[in-house]
Amino acid sequence: MNHPLTSLSRYKVTQVHREPRDTNLARRIGLLRTVVASLSQAVEELEDIQLPPLTEQFDFYDEVRQFEILLIRKALRTTRGSQVAAARLLKLRPTTLNAKIKSYGLFAAEREG
Repeated sequence: MNHPLTSLSRYKVTQVHREPRDTNLARRIGLLRTVVASLSQAVEELEDIQLPPLTEQFDFYDEVRQFEILLIRKALRTTRGSQVAAARLLKLRPTTLNAKIKSYGLFAAEREG
């Protein structure tokens, strides 16, 4: 049977060779950090934007809104929820970012879902 991390190899997770009595906590924590980083990268790749077809139903403003939401969520995830740091990453004023978060209802929607 394949090791469970084999399928994550494309996300640069190094192959782990388990020793029968491996109780080294630091080593296990390091492995968990590697797996979390790889999963985070996989989530980001899943969020890559696919442009919708330009048909009669296309709504430019709705698409821009969705793109802004993705960028804000990614910045907040990157900064572990710090709006000030996320605003800095996005080159926005913190008050502007906060207003966008409120107008899009980001925190309220994430608490419900």
